[in-house]
Amino acid sequence: MITPQNLQPFPMQFQENLLKMLGEKETSSLLNALTLPPITSLRINPFKTDTNTTLGENVKWCKEGHYVDSSQSFTFDPKFHSGAYYVQEASSMFLEQWVKTYVSSPSLCLDFCSAPGGKCTHLLSLLPKGSFVVANEPIASRASILVENLSKWGAPNVMITQSFPEEFEGIQPIFDVILTDVPCSGEGMFRKNTEAVQQWSMQNVHLCMERQRKILAQAWKLLKPNGVLIYSTCTFNCFENEEIMEWIVKEYGAEILPLSPEESWGMWHGIGEHSLGYHLFPHLVKGEGLYMCALRKPDVGNSSNPSFAPRRKTKSNSSNKEISLSEKDYFMGNGESMLRIERGDTAYWVKSQWKELYEYLSEHLKILQVGIPTSIRKGNLWILHPALALSTELNRGHFECIDLNLKDSLSYLRGESVPYDGNMSKGYVLITYRSFSLGWAKRVGNRLNNLYPPMWRIKSTHLPSEEIFPMLLYKE
Repeated sequence: MITPQNLQPFPMQFQENLLKMLGEKETSSLLNALTLPPITSLRINPFKTDTNTTLGENVKWCKEGHYVDSSQSFTFDPKFHSGAYYVQEASSMFLEQWVKTYVSSPSLCLDFCSAPGGKCTHLLSLLPKGSFVVANEPIASRASILVENLSKWGAPNVMITQSFPEEFEGIQPIFDVILTDVPCSGEGMFRKNTEAVQQWSMQNVHLCMERQRKILAQAWKLLKPNGVLIYSTCTFNCFENEEIMEWIVKEYGAEILPLSPEESWGMWHGIGEHSLGYHLFPHLVKGEGLYMCALRKPDVGNSSNPSFAPRRKTKSNSSNKEISLSEKDYFMGNGESMLRIERGDTAYWVKSQWKELYEYLSEHLKILQVGIPTSIRKGNLWILHPALALSTELNRGHFECIDLNLKDSLSYLRGESVPYDGNMSKGYVLITYRSFSLGWAKRVGNRLNNLYPPMWRIKSTHLPSEEIFPMLLYKE
């Protein structure tokens, strides 16, 4: 048994499992890698940021992925708050290889366990034009983080829902692609999260397996025949990876889909008798632990095309009828082929092709956000939604802009007053940093009111001595 002094904190049963899987040499290397500092990486938003950058070493399996200095504090980079990039663990970016290989036409996708949003923002960057994503997170606290991250990413083709797997019961198999980044025992995150080490037990592994089967069973019902399901965990053991894949193949006749990553990338093609999916181990790749596999749902030949037609009329107001010309001016192309949806005190604009889908899912799921959040009702008035400023569909030319320096941008993000020279007309002003949108201010009298939402504000008063990632440029 491998028990050097500095490896004692890892549970003995965990180490024994690795030995059975990998043998002594690989286990020793892996355990040593888990004592090293984690590696930091980010992925550029190709809709907002010029991707021709010299940011740093590229993540081999992700076009927009880059390794960066782990000492950077992203909180104090206004570009981070604008959605110019997403800080994401490099191994998770392996999703790109599966999507590029198996998704080549416009697709309706479900990200079943979406928070905090890393893989969802990646999906939105990768999918062919005309695709749409339903991003689901059942836990309220995590769902609010998902809403913030997807709002900042700015993609218009996404709906955010907050529903447990059983609440999807009754929805037809309408999805072309389903991503299930399932809850797991978190072994792959041991060097980033000491709590995961303390909480690890075989009992927890078995509880995770039970939950994973439940999630997959529901996801399988929602997947179209010939649709693709991508399964992912951030754990090492075969119980939650290969054994779960063997279960879904046996239970539902799923077809395991092959992939051919570059050998030099260091992925490990399955463990045990069957080569099912790929492991990314921290001693072999520059990233944390991950497992990923893709499956295709067989077409049994008697399936029909599912309809989005709702059983009853939705309670929401979803019509184009009373939309002012000024509101259409908020969007690129003057909001062509878009419609306005009101849910409670919030108005959204959605591509008209997704109206029936929205109405259909409204019957089953708790919808938090859809399309582009445009405005919020305050008494008898509608005020601009914070997410509108961050949308990639925003017609920036319709608004006056103030481009702030680093110090003033951070003050704005803390909710403090905005510098104003008195040379602007009344109304909304778009606040930017190096052309990256941050949010709204509004001229009232001789001042500009800061409209940055309190729940997104920076709490610290720290001011960095220099700009973080000055090489990242706004995509004109």
